[in-house]
Amino acid sequence: MFTYPGIRSDSDALTFGYSFRPWLDHRVLAKGGDIKNYIADTARVFGVSEHIRYQHEVQQLSWSSHSQQWTATVKNHVSGEVFALTAKFVVGATGYYDYEQGYRPHFENEADFQGEIIHPQHWQNVNYDDKKVVIIGSGATAMTLLPAMVDEESEQ
Repeated sequence: MFTYPGIRSDSDALTFGYSFRPWLDHRVLAKGGDIKNYIADTARVFGVSEHIRYQHEVQQLSWSSHSQQWTATVKNHVSGEVFALTAKFVVGATGYYDYEQGYRPHFENEADFQGEIIHPQHWQNVNYDDKKVVIIGSGATAMTLLPAMVDEESEQ
């Protein structure tokens, strides 16, 4: 989903590698594409890929004490079909992001600002050539975004 320049790990990639398939790349701060390939290759090698349902959304999740199982109401965004799946356990590996609308603070008098305000989560081919840029965040975004923005040899 994220397409901003320089997308990469902001933490040691060795700590994110699977114990059963260690991260062997020599770069500690891995590029986004390399991380994506590592995850996809691992899923393929271990037979996980065939169990992934892309373009599906869990719309509701409920627990039944009587049957001791979860029921997920799922929508297939390609076909429009809505169906139920049941499971004994659910892993909610959703992270802390709101993919529809990432956190964006509001600033006093920002309505008077004449430039663009762009959240990296919604970056779509932003032209920042010859513009003054301010990056506001925790530091992790800046340490990935800024170097790629000034690197004219970057593939971004």
